[in-house]
Amino acid sequence: MKHDQEETTLLAITTPGIHVSVNGSDVETGAADLAALIVELDFVDERVATAVNGEFVRREARSSVRLTPGDRIEILSARQGG
Repeated sequence: MKHDQEETTLLAITTPGIHVSVNGSDVETGAADLAALIVELDFVDERVATAVNGEFVRREARSSVRLTPGDRIEILSARQGG
């Protein structure tokens, strides 16, 4: 007995990304806000300071800071030593 195999095609639905500058480098992101960008860039387990367009953003406010194309984002982590 011969079994016919059905071919399944999966279509990926993607949200077009926006281009922002992170620490001076061009980054395309699908993140809608600063908190999501931090997760996307894998900074979630680090204590970091953030700024968007030269304005400091407190950790508690990151999810309310919407990203727009061309934003300049700084993500800085503390380093020990000297």
